[in-house]
Amino acid sequence: MLWTGGIVSALLIALVATLALIDWNRLRGPVARYASHALQRPVTINGALSVHVFSFSPRVEVHDLTVGAVGRDAPGPMLTVDTLAFEVKLLPLLVGHLNFDFLRAIRPQLVLHRTADGRANWDVGTPGPRASSTPFKMPPIRSLAIENGHVELVDDERGVHVSSSLEASDKAQEGPATSLQVVGKGELNRRPFSFDLHGNSLIAADPGSHYEFEIGVEAGDLHAHAKGEAARAFDFGQVTATLALAGGDLADLYYLTGLALPDTPPYNVSLQIVRDGMRVDLRDIVARLGRSDVAGTMALDLAGARPALSGTLASRELRLADLAAPLGAGKHTGEGLSAGDATIPGKEAPASPDTLLLPDASLQVTRIRGMDADVHYSAATIRTEKTSLSKVAAHITLTEGVLSLAPVVMSFSDGTVNLTARIDGRSNMPQTSLDLKISDVKLEQFHQPGSDPVLTGSLQARAHLSGPGRSVHELAAHAHGTMTFVVPHGEIREALAELTGINVDRGLGLLVFNGKKTSELRCGVASFDVEHGDMTARTFIVDTGSVRITGSGDVELKSEALNLDLKGQPKKVRLVRVRSPVLIRGTLAKPVVRVDIAKTGAQVGVVAALTSVLGPVAAVIALVDPGLAKNVDCGALIEPAQDTLQNPGAAALRTSAAVSP
Repeated sequence: MLWTGGIVSALLIALVATLALIDWNRLRGPVARYASHALQRPVTINGALSVHVFSFSPRVEVHDLTVGAVGRDAPGPMLTVDTLAFEVKLLPLLVGHLNFDFLRAIRPQLVLHRTADGRANWDVGTPGPRASSTPFKMPPIRSLAIENGHVELVDDERGVHVSSSLEASDKAQEGPATSLQVVGKGELNRRPFSFDLHGNSLIAADPGSHYEFEIGVEAGDLHAHAKGEAARAFDFGQVTATLALAGGDLADLYYLTGLALPDTPPYNVSLQIVRDGMRVDLRDIVARLGRSDVAGTMALDLAGARPALSGTLASRELRLADLAAPLGAGKHTGEGLSAGDATIPGKEAPASPDTLLLPDASLQVTRIRGMDADVHYSAATIRTEKTSLSKVAAHITLTEGVLSLAPVVMSFSDGTVNLTARIDGRSNMPQTSLDLKISDVKLEQFHQPGSDPVLTGSLQARAHLSGPGRSVHELAAHAHGTMTFVVPHGEIREALAELTGINVDRGLGLLVFNGKKTSELRCGVASFDVEHGDMTARTFIVDTGSVRITGSGDVELKSEALNLDLKGQPKKVRLVRVRSPVLIRGTLAKPVVRVDIAKTGAQVGVVAALTSVLGPVAAVIALVDPGLAKNVDCGALIEPAQDTLQNPGAAALRTSAAVSP
């Protein structure tokens, strides 16, 4: 035992002497190769290397350190540091635990890059599902200092470019106490970006006790503030925090979180975050989106191949105008981070002319491929300028790049609207199919406040469309399908019905002297075929008690140009009737209603000729309409239309039996 003890002691003394006297600069190569093997990436030490071993906290100092990126296409080193110095506790290190007494980095330059196909210079080997999202646990550090640091992040897959300074220190407070402060300032997608983290002093932090922190982030018009605590210091696998957010568009959070949230009007959100491993609960959500309120709970599962968001949200009152942003209309662009999309190679911001009514903002298919979702939403009331919906319910799912609305149900005081839609975003050109059904919606509830309704009756309608398109407008421009509108019975302002045939004596007289008088609306059917974005009237008949109105023409959805003609035929004698159809021209956003001047001029020419040849009496005869139009067989007209409402793929309506010659 004495001999064994003596030999071991001699070896230890020799080892310590060797470590103390060795020239560590001669070992830069072997140390770098060992580090390269441990980190699975090239490591080089170009400057001096010194190690002080005679301590229970050995000190290491490395100058001009370079850590390379993985992959042959890496643009350069991932990390360079002018000086890296640290002290580690010896006894915990002997049993495999890394504890830093001190860590200091001078001029660290960190460059992170991920290509559009998902290859990242920080990946090592073949990572498992969501390997980078495992709870972040770091070794204990009693003192941290980062001086003149810089971080550059280029994520082509997400469309993010961050360039920020980085400073960290244990900052002295009042008295002997200290606290951790980590700050950064720079740009995110060419918009101002800054963050500020404050935490409890690292010196007093106990790995077995909780750790309090506070974070503030400003990016473009996004302002975020979080205050919380980790269950154990240096371990962020279990965290509870309160979060307050404000900004111009929730969709901009994608650049910070990777979650594909919908476009919104300016918002304010507060919630509680509870993280337990790979699950994050979002509790007590209270939000204001434009003039709409939203509340509920959500959960985020990070364990799968993609983050999965689920939960239930509800609104007491939803403003219809606030739904324009999710559809891509009126998208907020002020100082939002999405304005940086145009600066990302291979991406262009879509142009949306002011003349277009249908939204032209493109769906970001790469975003919806990056997450799954299952969300239930309801609203007690939807407010519009003219009416209110009593209830709205929607179920939204997103699975492997396929977005489904199945269904969205909107209830009026009279009638319902039911929408189902499916957007397949697995390819660069999304394929969309939608089915919109309107049942028993009273038209009179849409009149201007303080005025009598122009049209009354129950509207039945069905739109069944499908086609490719990245936006609502692009889908409409390539759509195929049918659209059918049916009003089985109601009332119409008589002056409006008469003026469709320019019945001067009857129509203008009603308009001037009895503008509120109504006429029976016996039935009305408008049916359109949609092919390659051209919406053509197959049937357009409105039969009133005094006038039968027929329509023809089309709407070119790509340009949104209107080309519709309305012709009114009286059922009784009209003494002064100018036989000119009413033309509906212009666009969906700016329709123009006028009289066909060419046909009016032709009739005026006939009147003038008869006046010169046969006298004034004969001229008056040219303006008389005998009123030979007959009632439409409403039953025969509506029956096939109802079939189309039930089965949008049915054959074209057979209207020849319903329309008199």
